[in-house]
Amino acid sequence: MISTDAPEMVVALSRALRDAGMAVTPDRSVVAAEALRVLRPGGTLVLETPNPLNLMVGSAMFWIDPSHIRPVHPQFLEYLCINRGFTDVKVRFAHSSDAQQFDVGSPDSRASDEIRRLAETLNHLLFDAMDYAVVAKAPLSHDAREGMPTAVHETAAR
Repeated sequence: MISTDAPEMVVALSRALRDAGMAVTPDRSVVAAEALRVLRPGGTLVLETPNPLNLMVGSAMFWIDPSHIRPVHPQFLEYLCINRGFTDVKVRFAHSSDAQQFDVGSPDSRASDEIRRLAETLNHLLFDAMDYAVVAKAPLSHDAREGMPTAVHETAAR
């Protein structure tokens, strides 16, 4: 069943991201501000982008799309939504890689704990979520939107 927010969310996202997404626009605060402006109070915002914490995505796959300018760290996008006035902000990771992962061995194997931890760490860095989304709610009252910061400086993310 489609939530009653779905049509509104699509309109908000299409307006906010009409010419650019989070990975391709240099001023990400404009996207968040526009989404907040067009969502009704309590409306849901979902921003999905490639996950730069996955080394395969951040170092190679992200750059295949020539429109991408720079990756967006999940903590920055979360901060940006909170800073703009969204509530119930959550980061959700998705789309793990199907690629062959390193065998961590069984606890009974002769592989040392260090080798097992190294394999687990590499699996996490190379094969975990290839994308993430920030899911947030617009404040319930328009009064909560007034007095919000009007600019977030991109230099804070560098």
